[in-house]
Amino acid sequence: MNSLVLSRVPLLGVLLFGLMACVTVPKDYVPDQKVVFLMQNTDFGPISYPALAADPYVFLPSTAAVDAEHPAFLQVTAFNTYLKADLKADSFLYRSARAHFESILSLPLIAQLRIQLDQAQIQPPAALAPDHGDKVQDYTNGTQYQYPGSPNSLITILNSGTYIINFEDRSLFQADADGTLLWKDAQGNQTQYFNPKNRSVGIQLGDTLFESTPVSRRLRGPQGTMEFMKAPQPQYRFTALAKGALPYVLFLDDSGGILACSVATLSGLRYDWFPEDKSLLITQGSQAISLRDDFQKAHATFNADTRKPGELLSLFLPQGVRLTNLTGKTPSWGELTPAWPEGYVSKPMGPFDVWYTPKDQGLLANLKVDKLVGLEAKDRSLTGLGTSARHAVVIPPDLAAYRKLHASKPGEVLHWYPSGFETLDYIILWPFSVPRYDQPAGQDYFYNQEIYEILAHEYVHALVGENSGIVHPVPVWLNEGLAVYTECQLFPDAKKYWETTLTVARDQGRFLPWDDVTVKGTGEYPVAQARTHYAQSYGLVKALMGHFGAAKVDAYIQSFRAIPGDEGNKALIPGYQTNFLAVFGVSWTKALDLMKPEPAKS
Repeated sequence: MNSLVLSRVPLLGVLLFGLMACVTVPKDYVPDQKVVFLMQNTDFGPISYPALAADPYVFLPSTAAVDAEHPAFLQVTAFNTYLKADLKADSFLYRSARAHFESILSLPLIAQLRIQLDQAQIQPPAALAPDHGDKVQDYTNGTQYQYPGSPNSLITILNSGTYIINFEDRSLFQADADGTLLWKDAQGNQTQYFNPKNRSVGIQLGDTLFESTPVSRRLRGPQGTMEFMKAPQPQYRFTALAKGALPYVLFLDDSGGILACSVATLSGLRYDWFPEDKSLLITQGSQAISLRDDFQKAHATFNADTRKPGELLSLFLPQGVRLTNLTGKTPSWGELTPAWPEGYVSKPMGPFDVWYTPKDQGLLANLKVDKLVGLEAKDRSLTGLGTSARHAVVIPPDLAAYRKLHASKPGEVLHWYPSGFETLDYIILWPFSVPRYDQPAGQDYFYNQEIYEILAHEYVHALVGENSGIVHPVPVWLNEGLAVYTECQLFPDAKKYWETTLTVARDQGRFLPWDDVTVKGTGEYPVAQARTHYAQSYGLVKALMGHFGAAKVDAYIQSFRAIPGDEGNKALIPGYQTNFLAVFGVSWTKALDLMKPEPAKS
């Protein structure tokens, strides 16, 4: 969050001189309004807006009717279709998949075929003996005889050892030299067979063919095919007789219950439904998408051999955010496709994608692309932090939208209004259409300077988040301190204010406990303590940058990155001091000594 701005309150006892002059600060100094401090004008301040409660946005899933019999997801051809944060689409997909798989699992036909297959006696047929009567005819490759015991039947014995019995009704039996046995009916259809190589057996009973091997059993009937396999995991595979029907696989547990039901499409996408926890897994090659019954979606690597997801790659959030590249050492990033109801559109402006509502299009001229380009490059240069993607900047259409974007829980009261804030790798600016100051000079200051101070500060938060994996917290003092430090390097006026506030907080013993500012955000404090939080955080980061350099500070940031799901081993307390010693090579206490003022020269 950038520098806090409150409703106008006089600065008690603050003696302000020229901008480059010294500041005399009494003991009761309260580091209040930054703009008042810089502009030396107690009448020049932000407009007072009431402290109102706001609820965060509530994102509702799709309620559209689904087609359980012919769901649209079976026609999807590209895995990347699912790599987008879209609660409506994801919830519709989940509901469609659930309805479809539950309808498949409840089909009476599947239960009937399973029973029929399980109860069938599929045994190797006995071979007919190669007996023969009088010779009928010689061939170059064998001899034909009368077959005894069956009038008008013939047996042909080939030189290879194979023999064929042709019966009067035109059916036949064939025994090959390798032990293969085959029966066909008068129409030439196979009715029984035995293959000694794989020990497979087939028997036609009525309109159904039953087949078995040592590891599988199968029936083929007028309504479809059902197959059972023991390995690599007990499973039934059902394919309806209809043209183009896809095979459905029912994976079993040790007791015969259904663990999962899956279907693979012609494009190579596979969908697995898990009835117990009602979750959906979508896989293709080495990638997987999982969807839960609360419509939470995750993207991970996938081992096709073990059928197990691996490293978490992306998380998808209902407001339209995809947090991706969450593992490894390269920066993570967020992709924003807003699901908020205000109807945001996007415009590329230098290194940022600015999201705004059409009514504010004319106000975008207040953002200067050359300043945005320079600011972004300077932030990266000063912090030494890399980035992997463009960044989203959101300009809400009104104060109500701003409050809702800021709220993290129902009924949250915004006691003071920050000029901007950053969350989940996107930046929220003060609504351009809402007056920030009640005098033209104030609005000029807002558009000509404050916007860029906000962006400089909040963009550092985005960089810190990306380099620590976004979902993994870093010490709040580290995050805020680096943001204020960068702001001060770019804006001399801001540096003057924060140096003064730091001096007052330090010399008057107002520093907050470091454990507290490690885990508590500035918004959890009253304004005076919030300013102290910023100032002492800035003071420590400034000392670390000066004594150790940006590379060490960056390594400290990255030390808090963890494998998603293993965040429990990265607790900030006492982790921030443990990591500090490991990275900087000095104790926490020694580091705090760096903030002490230099002794006065005699």
